[in-house]
Amino acid sequence: MRIPIQMRTILFILICGVLHAQDSLPRKNALIIDFINEHYGERVGVGVCGELAYEAAKYINPSATIDDTLNNYEIDYADIMPGDIIQFDSAYFANGDFAENHMAIVYRINHNGLITIAEQNVATKPDNQMEVIYYGEKIMVEKDSHVSLSLLDMTSLIGGKIYFFRL
Repeated sequence: MRIPIQMRTILFILICGVLHAQDSLPRKNALIIDFINEHYGERVGVGVCGELAYEAAKYINPSATIDDTLNNYEIDYADIMPGDIIQFDSAYFANGDFAENHMAIVYRINHNGLITIAEQNVATKPDNQMEVIYYGEKIMVEKDSHVSLSLLDMTSLIGGKIYFFRL
C-alpha cells in the first residue's frame, strides 16, 4: 500500500516531534519516561501510587531511597516537563474527582493545556481494593493496580494543592 505524500509528511513531522521532545529532556527525565514505557500496563512493586516514582528513581540511581522521591526540589507549574513528579494534596476537581494524597508522573504536556500523567493505584471502587504492607504500614491498593495514563486538567482544580518536583 502506498502512503500519500501528505500523510508521509505528517507522519515525519510527528515522529520528529516525539524524538525531539524526548531528546530535549534532561537525562533523568528521559530515563523516567523510558521506565514508564517499559512498565506500562504492569503493576510496579505492590501497586502503591508513590512506588511508581520511587522505582523510577531507582531505575536512574540503583542506590536511591524512598526519601529521594519525597525530598526533591519543587518546580513551578510553568516549568514542568515529562518525567517530573506530581504530588496531589487533597486536590478537588470540577468533575468531582478527588486525590487526597496521590503521586504520579508527568508523561506528556499536550498542546491543548492538558497534561498526560502516568500513575497507578487509581481508586475506583472500595470492593476492588486489597490490603498490602508497604514499608511496615498497611495500605489499601487497587487489586488491578497498574501503570496507566490519564489526563490532568489543571484548570479544573477547585481545591487543595498540586505540587511538581524534579528528581
